[in-house]
Amino acid sequence: MKNSNVLNHYKETNKNCAVDFIKSNDQSSCPATHDAYIKSFEAFIEKVKKLQKNKHRPKGAADLELFLDEDYKFPQAQLQKRVPHVTTNEDLDLKNSLITSKVNEQTKKLTEKLVETETLLKEKDSELQLKETAISSVKSKLVSTQLNLKRTKARETYSQQKIQKLEHRVTGECCQESKNRIKELEKELAEKDKVIADLSENVQYLSDLLNDNNLENRTINIFDEISQRYTPSFKECVYELLRLQVSASKVGSIVESVLKLMNCSANRLPSKPTVLNMNLQRLCLSQAQIAEVFAKGENTCLLTDETSKFGSKYMGYEASDSSGQLWVLGLRDIETKSSEDTLKVFKEILSDIDNISNSDSVSREIVAHISATMKEIIPLTYHNYDQFSNEERSSLENLNNFFCGLHALVNYAETSQKCMSEVEKEIFDDAPPITDSSFRQQNEPGTCRLVRTASKAFGE
Repeated sequence: MKNSNVLNHYKETNKNCAVDFIKSNDQSSCPATHDAYIKSFEAFIEKVKKLQKNKHRPKGAADLELFLDEDYKFPQAQLQKRVPHVTTNEDLDLKNSLITSKVNEQTKKLTEKLVETETLLKEKDSELQLKETAISSVKSKLVSTQLNLKRTKARETYSQQKIQKLEHRVTGECCQESKNRIKELEKELAEKDKVIADLSENVQYLSDLLNDNNLENRTINIFDEISQRYTPSFKECVYELLRLQVSASKVGSIVESVLKLMNCSANRLPSKPTVLNMNLQRLCLSQAQIAEVFAKGENTCLLTDETSKFGSKYMGYEASDSSGQLWVLGLRDIETKSSEDTLKVFKEILSDIDNISNSDSVSREIVAHISATMKEIIPLTYHNYDQFSNEERSSLENLNNFFCGLHALVNYAETSQKCMSEVEKEIFDDAPPITDSSFRQQNEPGTCRLVRTASKAFGE
């Protein structure tokens, strides 16, 4: 019988009829009770309602059809709970014999368990007696130990009192003698210290004489023959000479002259190309120091300055940290003073610093930590603004942009000179008077020439 047959019969009739229908179709040899059929039918209806409730879900309709196509599960009778119906005396005798055998068996088990329990109790009693004996022996040992401890304390107290009496007796007799002996020993020690100091001075004097003798015609190793390199200490000396603006071709001669004053000579002197290479090493070291130290500093100020020499223009880039210390970032040739050329050269300097540090973030850190600068740095921060982090953008938004006031004064002076020259030409019909033409300078009016000449006359 299918689940769909039970559901259709229930829809056509009622619950009781459906239960009777299920009971009539149960072909089991040992049918269940009527209450079991009712509970089975109620569980069936609950499951049908649950599946119909989930019918709108993706697999709900398929699960309902599958359940209705299954066979109905009839309730099973619980035979172990049923009591056999006794109808004859033989059955009663059999039942009595079974009960008697079970009682005897349980009595035997209980007896064995009781014997085991009594045996365990006897063993526990023996163990308890042994423990009590051990505790009594420990107590007796403890009492004897406490008695020995009291006796030891008494002996110690007696010995301390005896020692104090002996010390008091000896101190009164020998104290003054010991003090006098100590004073004599201290006096002898002071005299010996004085003798040692005099001997140390003599030893130092003799050592100086030996060192002076050894310095004559001595060769100083400033070049390592194994590694084919000059020593680091000599390189520092060359760096210092270059910082003092000593020509590269003169460094070797200066080192040789200084060593002659000390009666010494060098195992090798650097040539001009070698000194120029050391100058490049000095540049790399300075850029590495900028990458390691200056890039981590905050609130820095970027400074630029341009100058001309022998027809070429040079732009210097300096910076000052929060402590006021100046750092030279670089000095390069520049075509014009325009913002584009200034920015281009500044990018080249930052690129060189990145190459020395093997990192692309050093230049970004330097730019991000600049809190004040001239106007030429603004295009660099504008075009690369999207590449900066939020913290770097915040620092760039608070950037102080300063302008050089000297440029405005120079432009104002040049314009004033031109105006004054035109006024003088208008007054004197293009021929301003001048006594000595050697004082004339190009595009200089007479008023400025008078101020300049008077300043030189009264100046140093």
